[in-house]
Amino acid sequence: MIIFVFLISIIFMIRGIWITLDVLIKLIKGELHFVHYTEEKIDRAPSLMLLEGVDSFLLAFVFFVFSFGLYKIFFIKENKEVDDNLPRWLHIDSIFELKSLLWYSVLTTMVVLFLNYAVVRINATTISWTFLMFPAGILLISISLFFMKKAEK
Repeated sequence: MIIFVFLISIIFMIRGIWITLDVLIKLIKGELHFVHYTEEKIDRAPSLMLLEGVDSFLLAFVFFVFSFGLYKIFFIKENKEVDDNLPRWLHIDSIFELKSLLWYSVLTTMVVLFLNYAVVRINATTISWTFLMFPAGILLISISLFFMKKAEK
């Protein structure tokens, strides 16, 4: 399972690189421009395409952290040398720490995803109440993460 999740991470990383390179090549060729786009062509805006690439990179990060955290918890014994070589935020010693790190990663990914969604929907002629479901989900995750961290202390 850990290898499969890591492979998913690599696939999303490749997708993010692909999207970013595609946008850069189209910008260099002059096929895309940073101008105001109409509602029909909003999905071709370079900024939105780059945001989609960032979404892919963030999803790759979430899957990488999940696979690395599982690997570290179940296969690496308490090894001070391994922890010294890792950044402080990757010192994962329990499922609770992995869950907390994943929540932060998912929250960041959702915020960027919402930015992309919001730009497309704001340019649309009608905005419904379902538009508020995404920020409400972000708010609920933020509040639950706050209380989870507060209970930890």
